[in-house]
Amino acid sequence: MKYKLNGNAANNRMTPSYSSTSIKHVFGSNSRSSKGIAHSRRSYGYHSPRPPYAPLVHVSHNCTISDEEVHIPVALPHLILIGAQKAGTGTIKTMMKQRPEVVCTKIPNELRFLDEEVVMKALPDGWLNETDEERLCVLRKRYAEKFLWKTDGEEQKMRIAFEKTPSYMMRPTIPHALDALCPWKPRILVTLRNPAERAFSQFSMNVKQELLPQNTTFEQIVEAEIDQLIQRGFLKEGTLSLSEYEKRRDEFDSNNVSDKNLSPFALHDVTLEEYAEIASKVLKLTEGIRGANFMLFRGFYALQLLPWVETFGPDEQMMILRFEDLTDNQTDVEERILSFAGLDNPPIADRKRDIKRNGFRGDAEISPITKEYLKWLYQPFNDLLPTLIGDEWRGVWDEW
Repeated sequence: MKYKLNGNAANNRMTPSYSSTSIKHVFGSNSRSSKGIAHSRRSYGYHSPRPPYAPLVHVSHNCTISDEEVHIPVALPHLILIGAQKAGTGTIKTMMKQRPEVVCTKIPNELRFLDEEVVMKALPDGWLNETDEERLCVLRKRYAEKFLWKTDGEEQKMRIAFEKTPSYMMRPTIPHALDALCPWKPRILVTLRNPAERAFSQFSMNVKQELLPQNTTFEQIVEAEIDQLIQRGFLKEGTLSLSEYEKRRDEFDSNNVSDKNLSPFALHDVTLEEYAEIASKVLKLTEGIRGANFMLFRGFYALQLLPWVETFGPDEQMMILRFEDLTDNQTDVEERILSFAGLDNPPIADRKRDIKRNGFRGDAEISPITKEYLKWLYQPFNDLLPTLIGDEWRGVWDEW
């Protein structure tokens, strides 16, 4: 996404340079007073996997293309890391690549197969919803060919095929499509990080990679994206910008961000499902816009996880980890991941453990006022996590 300064130099706000097509505001009034986001159910069926984990069963898959039977010796992948971006996914990929029992993709970083072949092609054409078995067979064969799998016989029973693409978590259409594409039920891995720190880490990465001008500030990005989230209907009119919040800071009790009636953000008074639908429309408006990777938007985890939980959560096929646990105890988390993937008592390989922690820690920090502002933004959405994915997520980032 390219940014440009508004003509009004007084506020020095940065705005994305693409058009500002908006979703119609149909929920609630423009007042900031809100009852908040409601759960429509007491439980969403998610069962956090607990040891002992079910062993991995390697299965083959047969399907038909043009009346010719296709035999896929090993149904791949076994484990998919779907996000969140800048929440340790690169570190997990690095440590998985160093395990002899893990087979990764031919593409060194992010495969994006489901993004490119399912979201961008199959779903818009409509055939995937009709479960066209022959086309599904073509996709399965192409998906399997993306992995460096060369083992046959008994040795394959001690191996797993692993893929990492953090953008998958944001795509609400992928879970159902993946369920149709991979009937062998791959296991899903997620890592979540304090959403404000995650956004700042992505900002730092984009500046380092020169995707943003070197003199860009995080505050300019926050101002621009909040403006876009209002225009696109995710936040209601009446939401205060960061600069407005700074001027009126005394009106808000930053120690009581759970009081949604005193928030600088105007949220829709709707259910989790309805807010997830709004988020899906916002994401759809950005499809095909190069660089439209909202930094703040990626932190609304509950809205993104909902379709994944509904599809993979009830069968203990989905493990959700805290980034902070990964940074504190990498070895234990690694063992949990491998055991969840289906390797029974996986051996520890002799290898270096001084893995590069890209974005884990840095000298730069979010300013106190911006930190307060983002805590107000994310708190109502973080409060949805315990009901969605378990009580251990209650207040997980409250002390930040």
